[in-house]
Amino acid sequence: MKQLAASFALSVITTAARAQPQILNSGFENWQNVGTGTEEPEEWSSIKTSDGGTIINNFAPQVCWRSDDAHTGAYSVNVRTVNSPIGAANGIVTCGRVHAEFDPANGRVFTDPNDPQWHQVMTDRPDSLVGWYKTTVQTGDHPRVDAIVHTGAASMPENGTLSNWVGRARFDAPSITLGEWTRFAVPFNYLSGAAPEHLLMVMSSGDSLLSQVGTQTWYGDIALIYNVACTPSETVVTVSPI
Repeated sequence: MKQLAASFALSVITTAARAQPQILNSGFENWQNVGTGTEEPEEWSSIKTSDGGTIINNFAPQVCWRSDDAHTGAYSVNVRTVNSPIGAANGIVTCGRVHAEFDPANGRVFTDPNDPQWHQVMTDRPDSLVGWYKTTVQTGDHPRVDAIVHTGAASMPENGTLSNWVGRARFDAPSITLGEWTRFAVPFNYLSGAAPEHLLMVMSSGDSLLSQVGTQTWYGDIALIYNVACTPSETVVTVSPI
């Protein structure tokens, strides 16, 4: 082989050594109260543990279950739109807390910055949100994933907290049944240059107040992707014959 020596800028770069925070229990492997109406993934909650109090929480249907149909690992989270005395109840799970009233139009999810049970700390600015899902949808219905990074208190819908939103990622799935695990990826669109304090995320079986009974969705392996600044480990390399 002809000897070759060349100097060139190193194209292989190393990522900066820094933490990339992730959502807690984002693979849904850890659960609490399995087999009861308040069955929920650890670090996540649903409408049976809302801030509505005992009467509303007892009245609310179960919409969140542990499933052994998983993308990886042992479990995923399964949310279902079910019948309730006041109509269809959309299946949701959030890393914050549900605000519930007897009028579904007043429902929302929110971060309580003063109680670690109902918030997830996030001080970085992720580039995008990815995950895996499968779904069985009724005609015209579709799953939705919504996430914001924010300062202070925040909720979705915003309910007067929009000034605290730093960035948002939202995935509206197509209205088709998917029997195989399917990857989704959506970017965070940043609204300000502020440093976030928390992340609030909600995943639903169907389309908010329009969801139809019988729609259900499975979610797994949720992750945050970062655009990490990189620096070369070397500036020059010499290539020699093998």
